[in-house]
Amino acid sequence: MNLSEIAKIIYNNTLKIEITKSIYKKEIFTKNWLIDEAERNLKNVEGWYWIKTDLDLINLSKLHPENQQKKGSLFYKTAGNNKKIFHEELINKTYFYNGHAKKIVSRLRNHFYLQNDGTGALGINAYPILQNHTITVRYFTTEMIDNLKIPEIDKSVIRNLILKNIGRTAIENAWRAENGFPILCKH
Repeated sequence: MNLSEIAKIIYNNTLKIEITKSIYKKEIFTKNWLIDEAERNLKNVEGWYWIKTDLDLINLSKLHPENQQKKGSLFYKTAGNNKKIFHEELINKTYFYNGHAKKIVSRLRNHFYLQNDGTGALGINAYPILQNHTITVRYFTTEMIDNLKIPEIDKSVIRNLILKNIGRTAIENAWRAENGFPILCKH
């Protein structure tokens, strides 16, 4: 298998959480929220994730934040920079962000509810209009590898990749090479 094939296998085996206005709360991506609202027992382990919304990307890329933290994303600025760098055909038309993390739940929480300047993140909470739209998060974690219908040797390769930053980055970028660069990703 090459990196593109692995990225496709991983993406095709993701699970998703749909976040609607009725379950969007300040406690988003906390353990209790995951169990009570998203009906998931998502562990804070290594993984990849993809984020999209039903708000069209044109309007999403024009949004200005309300009370964004210093390290929070300025959607209009990031989208504008990416539009200058990437030809329209190179921009992903579905997902506005994809990434990876050693602790996926913590990272997703930062993207949705950024409350400090300790790390850079989307800071979706600074864009209240998004709470009126459905946001879908797809994810794949270390705990899902054993469920893959592939040979054990290939599962071993994926385990090695997911456990190291360089491996997660390689798969993240392989997916982007095949599917386009998400408009709100900075690197």
